[in-house]
Amino acid sequence: MRVEPFDVRFHPLAMGRTYRHRRKKQQESRPLSLGSDEKYLDLVKWLSDQQWLPTCKLSPVLFKETGRGMVAKENIPAQSILASLPSSILITVQTVAKSVLSDVFLNTNCCFSTQQILSAFLVWQKHLGKDSHWLPYLNILPNRYYSPVFCSDEVVNAFPNMIGDKIYRMQAKIEELYDSLIEAIPDKCCDHCDKPYNEIFSQECFKWAWFTVNSRSVYLSPLVNDSCNINLTDANSIALAPFLDMINHSDRAKVNVLFDETNRSYSIMTLVPYKKDEEVFINYGGHSNEKLYLEYGFVLPTNRNDSVSFTSEDIFKATKSVFPTAELPKNRYNFLKSHGFLTDLYCSNDGLSWNTRVLIFVSFEPLTVELGEIQKVIFSASFRLPSQEIMNSILTQLFSRKISLYNRSIDSLKKLSTLESHCSITINCGIELLQKYLAILDKNASSYSIQ
Repeated sequence: MRVEPFDVRFHPLAMGRTYRHRRKKQQESRPLSLGSDEKYLDLVKWLSDQQWLPTCKLSPVLFKETGRGMVAKENIPAQSILASLPSSILITVQTVAKSVLSDVFLNTNCCFSTQQILSAFLVWQKHLGKDSHWLPYLNILPNRYYSPVFCSDEVVNAFPNMIGDKIYRMQAKIEELYDSLIEAIPDKCCDHCDKPYNEIFSQECFKWAWFTVNSRSVYLSPLVNDSCNINLTDANSIALAPFLDMINHSDRAKVNVLFDETNRSYSIMTLVPYKKDEEVFINYGGHSNEKLYLEYGFVLPTNRNDSVSFTSEDIFKATKSVFPTAELPKNRYNFLKSHGFLTDLYCSNDGLSWNTRVLIFVSFEPLTVELGEIQKVIFSASFRLPSQEIMNSILTQLFSRKISLYNRSIDSLKKLSTLESHCSITINCGIELLQKYLAILDKNASSYSIQ
């Protein structure tokens, strides 16, 4: 009798606990297909009814790390059109001007931003429910966003000031836009539901809509965007693009935006190829993880645009802790300010920024050295940083203060993550951001041999 060999590759139980654990993790991390999801199928049918035709085979999936995205269901060569939409499907300012909401924006001397107008349109359409022409699109939009703007003051205050201040500025900006919208809304009731307009346009709904537009709008050149009679505070250059906005961002994606004026269609072309089952990406622009976190509520695993920012005060303090007698005379300060050397102070995975190098150099130079001599050194091809020993001392102070600051924030955020469960995803993402900053500081410390 012939005995067949026992192939353990197809028998998980034979591999023991380690194999089963690894296989379970692989299954858990495997993206979940949403191609048969009813909401997605409704959207595709609705788009088809609007004369939309797919240009390549894409399918929605749910990724554990990055959420919903689109994968290629076939090999996609470079120069392929990922998606093309007729202009009638785009939601633009002109779309709003032709809707019932035109009463709000046309019969007033007030000026509005394009994002403000599109946000108001989303709130209005969402309140129409099943009577909205855009219902299939509204149904696939996220119900919530994970920007720290939605977190409590206690969470915001747990971040370093440079991040917390930006969160508060975003909150203030959105509130200001909301208040100016409410002032322009007529004092009347909706013909659809009999509710007063100011009840329909609640602050909570507006904030949701603002982040929807902020995170999903695409650039549309004002040259091809239809003009309208609404008074705008900015260029009429954004639109909402159903289906296309389901594609996630990557800083490594390369795309071209095309608008065909003959058939009035908006298209995205990929400049890089994709293999079957790979996730397809577009590029929002050169955004750092901090910007992605604040405005969109996520961070990328790796991001070439990341950096750790410093203030001029950070550098002055670090220098003075090493050289207590160090001073920055007014003429040196004015020189630095007039030449823009007090901004763009940071370190990245590529090292210290030029301005950081200059500021460190100027801040420790003895007062006996004339400003003219300092300028000659800075603008010469032979500009060099201080000696290794001096740099180690200054950077040790500079980096260690940042490291301590970030570690304190991480500890505070970890405690709040258990107390504010509704905000835990946002908090954990913020912790990940700070940990990436720590990694950048560690890499820079290693490059300067700081122990």
